[in-house]
Amino acid sequence: MTQFQVSLLRGINVGGNNRVAMPTVRRIYEQLGCTNVMTYVQSGNVILAADVDPDTLSPRVEAAIKLELGLAIRVIGRTRAELDRIVGADPYPRAEPTHHHVVFLSAPPLPQGLAALTEAAADGESFKVIDRDIHLYLPAGIGRAKLGQALIERRLGVIGTARNWRTVQQLHALCRPSATTMTG
Repeated sequence: MTQFQVSLLRGINVGGNNRVAMPTVRRIYEQLGCTNVMTYVQSGNVILAADVDPDTLSPRVEAAIKLELGLAIRVIGRTRAELDRIVGADPYPRAEPTHHHVVFLSAPPLPQGLAALTEAAADGESFKVIDRDIHLYLPAGIGRAKLGQALIERRLGVIGTARNWRTVQQLHALCRPSATTMTG
């Protein structure tokens, strides 16, 4: 059954590293049988429809990117229903969108790692785990945060990719049949 979903490519087009053109990304997804493929901004956000779930599609995309571009890029996907839950469960509704981030994880976090994150939080920072994602509240911004993605991955032993709340909301809005008939 075809389902709308997003794929989040980790670490592309950031600081001049892992440069990937969005038309190339769209073509790779289309070659894998995805439809209604569009991208949002240049940082690896892909909205699409596919007959397979995100956990099946993500390794296929990783392999295709490695084969075609020679880059080892991690891909984490979420269905429209998962995005509905992420947005609906917003633990920081009054936060500035630039202070609220979601780290999309490759697997559920380990409880012992979460205790270490609690100890690392400083200067009003906090986090909330919802399913296999972590909502971060970073009042000083992500650039000065003690709760950074590297710390999260080291403590939890999983791969993650972060998006600010404004991007999460936009991806959620775009991940529906009428929105994905556009090309981006």
